Amino acid sequence: MCLKDFYAKFLVIIFVWSLTTGLASYIIVKEVSANTTTKIQVIPSLIEDLAVGEEFTINVTLENVENLYGFEIKFSWEPSILECISYQPLVPVETFPEGVLHEPVQEVKNLVNNTEGTYVVAYSSQSPAPPFTGSGIIFNLTF
Repeated sequence: MCLKDFYAKFLVIIFVWSLTTGLASYIIVKEVSANTTTKIQVIPSLIEDLAVGEEFTINVTLENVENLYGFEIKFSWEPSILECISYQPLVPVETFPEGVLHEPVQEVKNLVNNTEGTYVVAYSSQSPAPPFTGSGIIFNLTF
């Protein structure tokens, strides 16, 4: 191989390398991130100064969810202290405007066990329901 051919190939390699690294510097990378965080909360989170036998209600809420099509939640409490006297899932939003999920919905589970101190609730939207986006109350429990 002659020196002239070597330099020609070397210059082509340098040119191609310069071209590709130069173009790479013009590629714009757009960072994507969610503006909100989905939260599940118990409201009120603390209840104080209740008399023995006095009733109270809690709401389990969902905030800033996107594309929810179903859920399953197991909620528990100390059964030697509390007894659930009523429970209400707030599904669908067409019946409970402050609730979650769109109709038609399928109830999968909706059971309270006061011996164990548990509430298991599961619902799913069914086709052609749109997914739920937003915030709402999933269920409430009265003790």
